[in-house]
Amino acid sequence: MFPGHSGRGQKSIALMNWKNRMSATRKRLFSAAIAIATLAGCSSSSELPEEAPVLDTLPLSGEWARATESKQGWVVTNEQNGIALVELDGDVVDSWETNAEFLDARSVRGNAGSLEVFASYNPESGEPLLFTVSPQGKTIENRTTVTSLGFPIEGLCLFNDTDNGDLYLFALSEKFLAHQYLVTQSANHGFQLVEVRNLPIPAGAETCAANDVTDTLFVAEEGVGIWAYSANPEADLARSPVAMAEPFGALGNGPKGLDTIPGGIVAFELGRPFIHLVQATGDGYKHHSSVNLGEDTAPDSITATASSDQVRAVLFDENSEQLKQTNLSFTATDSSQSAGFKKVLPVVETDPVPVIGDAADDPEIWVNERAPGKSLILGTDKRNGLLVYNLEGEELQSLNVGRINNVDVRYGVPYQGKNADIAVGTNRTRNSLSLFAIDRERSSVIPVTEVPTGLSEIYGFCMYQSDTGTYAIANDKDGRFHQLRLTLTDKSWTGELVREFKVASQPEGCVADDRRKTLFVGEEDEAIWALGAEPDSGHEMLKVDSVGEHLTDDIEGLTFYRGETQDYLVASSQGDNTYVIYNAKAPHQFRGKFRIGINHDKLIDGASETDGIAATSADMGGIWSEGMLVVQDGRNVLPSEAQNFKYVPWSHIRSALDLER
Repeated sequence: MFPGHSGRGQKSIALMNWKNRMSATRKRLFSAAIAIATLAGCSSSSELPEEAPVLDTLPLSGEWARATESKQGWVVTNEQNGIALVELDGDVVDSWETNAEFLDARSVRGNAGSLEVFASYNPESGEPLLFTVSPQGKTIENRTTVTSLGFPIEGLCLFNDTDNGDLYLFALSEKFLAHQYLVTQSANHGFQLVEVRNLPIPAGAETCAANDVTDTLFVAEEGVGIWAYSANPEADLARSPVAMAEPFGALGNGPKGLDTIPGGIVAFELGRPFIHLVQATGDGYKHHSSVNLGEDTAPDSITATASSDQVRAVLFDENSEQLKQTNLSFTATDSSQSAGFKKVLPVVETDPVPVIGDAADDPEIWVNERAPGKSLILGTDKRNGLLVYNLEGEELQSLNVGRINNVDVRYGVPYQGKNADIAVGTNRTRNSLSLFAIDRERSSVIPVTEVPTGLSEIYGFCMYQSDTGTYAIANDKDGRFHQLRLTLTDKSWTGELVREFKVASQPEGCVADDRRKTLFVGEEDEAIWALGAEPDSGHEMLKVDSVGEHLTDDIEGLTFYRGETQDYLVASSQGDNTYVIYNAKAPHQFRGKFRIGINHDKLIDGASETDGIAATSADMGGIWSEGMLVVQDGRNVLPSEAQNFKYVPWSHIRSALDLER
């Protein structure tokens, strides 16, 4: 076992003893594997070098090793005897007496500066191990044994979301899942893991590695290929092939393990002594080269670091039971850079909608002018109807009136002898408009009636109000917009078609600037357009912005914020999970874009794949003194639940983008 700090002689003896007790349980019959590969006709598609590269045996004893950030030592793990911090000459300077398998590391920003965080796993107890190494590389600190996750870990890796400063641990389980956890740290409890989401992975996947710059998780499916997933917890659960075994790719028998380097991947092959280098390109990945380590070498783990023109690969050789390193020729440069979007945090999230899947869609804010703290958030559940929440995110009402897709609100209409407010939603069950009264005294929403439309597949919606009337503007997936003048009396609420116009492809989001009598409509794959909102305004449209530099399709929700000195148009850029802000007044200057990230203090996840959005500048007190933005969250994680809505104070957005009030 490792001693403490009692002298180099005792450390060397401990190192020798640790090496002698190393487990032999992970040896493989390489000759049989090579024979099987030969019978199958598999071989590397790359030309083999005449001589195997030089393999230097490291003065380390373990199965995984990573150089410390200072480059003055190593962290080494061993299944039987734990974790060692070792100097370059092999002297153990600190140790952690615990079983340890696997090893990954990241340098992250902490409250007291930069931290070098390491992750490993105790296979005997089933507990993840997290710790740091001091900046001088002399001590193992912040040792945390995390409570068992409830399943055996087959492999693990760390991901540092550099945009948001969040650190995540991926743990691969035998149930074909990559479990993603947010890594947090507190003075009282050390490191903690908070479950975020689960990604389905192939059977036989036991190794993963992440690229922090491109937000990519790579998983090696043993003997098949390397797959890429988005490591961003708000991303879609999709994968794409990176490099495959022959005959579909150049990885011979396929990968067994891998590590990432800037601009590429280093992988070792199943059943053969080959290291493969895979290079990132502008539009994907390509096989760069293969290196034959020699028939006497049987790699079983790999870690890699890169300089400008070469890669240093450190591998555990099962044949010799030693850690070895070799240098490989490779130009290590990333082909893409982090977008670096501004980030704001949600401070409230609503209860999840009652149905799993694509259900929540569009929010709207009703401001209670008499008691702003009792204002309401209306959210559509396009499987059931309309949901009503308070400012704390608690569900108050569930109105099952049909598949409501989009909703909007206007103020000051007669209802049963009172001055009420109105909410209108597009009802996809009957291709109609569902009309609701909002009781100001009780802060409640009341279904009133439905108005038929001539649309065959009703979709998006907004309202417009002027001295000529109150209007409902609904669109169809075929691009048509119908503008209806609503007649609202104590006796009846009805609608009359007063204008029809069309965009070339599918629209959804729209919003009206009542003061300027301007209507903004979103054509999902193309652009945001502006046109007159009055029934006699005609059909001429001005392009506000196109999909491209600022917007990534789909263009989804649109909303309007009326400030003290400046008004803003806000759009949901669904394709890159951002929100884009323009001046509402022509020529609609672009003012910035942002993402909604994780609120660590409240453990509220960010927002992604957003459909509808809503904003108000009304002072609702406290953090809502400048109003708020409400967005639909298409992937509600931390943990994974049905979709919901997130609330963001407008003051946080204004500060992040340096906007005028």
